[in-house]
Amino acid sequence: QIIYATNEAIFTLDKTDLAVNFLTKTDGLSNVGVSEIQYNSGSETLIIVYRNSVIDLVRDTEIVTLNDIKNFNNIIGRKEINNIFVENAEQVYLAASYGVSRLNIVTGLFEFTTFTGIEVNDVAVFKNQIYATTPEGIYRINRDNFNKDDFGNWTYLGENVGLPLDYNATAANVFNDKLYVGIDSTLYQFDGNLAEAIYTESGNYELGFITAEGEHLLAGFTCN
Repeated sequence: QIIYATNEAIFTLDKTDLAVNFLTKTDGLSNVGVSEIQYNSGSETLIIVYRNSVIDLVRDTEIVTLNDIKNFNNIIGRKEINNIFVENAEQVYLAASYGVSRLNIVTGLFEFTTFTGIEVNDVAVFKNQIYATTPEGIYRINRDNFNKDDFGNWTYLGENVGLPLDYNATAANVFNDKLYVGIDSTLYQFDGNLAEAIYTESGNYELGFITAEGEHLLAGFTCN
């Protein structure tokens, strides 16, 4: 199935018989105004994020609604989730305006949250390191570090690993044992030690998204 998100509803298109099914607030969704969707095949869960930061976890027999971020008073200002990274059947990472959160979609519990003080555009886990892309560059920390919630323990990646001196990091994803990151209008490939620019879109473009769900890596550029 292909899953589509619109402002008012989620609908699926079956690629075999082209049947269309709708899921709306009348059917149990908690809100309207979808901003992100991600399907976790391991737990067969559709993750729906709304613009007000409420999250619905849709499974065959239930819809679980999480209001934690919306109701969290420690977050000052915007509470928006920019991207979702699926690590395994239970855990996903949220890249958000306030920082990074790890959510267990089986229990519905937030396992940790790091307040970064800067927007996090995307997040990925690669070789046991958590990577956060921001307008001020890429930061990483070991997944097993007990103090992940303290952003002071995260390491900035710059010229020492082959990245520019000053840069905006956008999308990130893992494909064929490499981390791929958008740096302004250039796609970088990173093996954990050294980053290499492999493609640049000429003109006033920015790398908007990277997906590794298919047979090939797909990178989408937006014109500014």
